[in-house]
Amino acid sequence: MKQLSIQENINRIFKTKKYTLPLNPNYGLSYEWIDKPFSKELEASMIEEIREQISIFEPRLVIESIQVSKEYSNLSIIINTNLRIAI
Repeated sequence: MKQLSIQENINRIFKTKKYTLPLNPNYGLSYEWIDKPFSKELEASMIEEIREQISIFEPRLVIESIQVSKEYSNLSIIINTNLRIAI
C-alpha cells in the first residue's frame, strides 16, 4: 500500500507544472526542458530538479542515481531509489 502512495506522489510531481499550485508554487517540475536541444547541461539541470523535488516532497525515498537518456524524440528517466521506512 505504501508503494502505491509513493508511486502516485512521484507521478503527481512529474505531471504538475511548477508555479501552478497557488498554495505550494514550488511543487512540481519547471518544464523549462521542453523544446530545448538535449545537452549535458540540460541533463544536469533536469537531474538536479528531479532530485530536489523528490527529496522535498517524497522524503520516503532516498535517491541512489538518476539517469536521463534521449533516443530520437523519446526521453527516458530512470530513478534508482531506496525506501526509507520509519519504525
